[in-house]
Amino acid sequence: MREADRYSVKSQVTMVTRTTMWVSCIISSNGKQMMDAMFVYVAIDKEMKPVVVPRLSAESDEEQRMLDDTATLYASVMESEKKKIKSPDSAAGANI
Repeated sequence: MREADRYSVKSQVTMVTRTTMWVSCIISSNGKQMMDAMFVYVAIDKEMKPVVVPRLSAESDEEQRMLDDTATLYASVMESEKKKIKSPDSAAGANI
């Protein structure tokens, strides 16, 4: 990426959970995708406590595919987190 190049950033909310919003960003230049990222934001109130996020609904087949893809990513992340918190003796069912 060079300073003189022109870039476009396309972002879209691709999933919401009870208190989070997942935002997909795609950066491209001259019609070529340069990079992508997924940002997860937690909605908070003035006391810094999580608040409920309104539900998200797809308005097209493309949006539904993106929602489905992000739901798959979310499930993978959650499974990975579960594995992290299990203790070495997880065979006995002990968790930290």
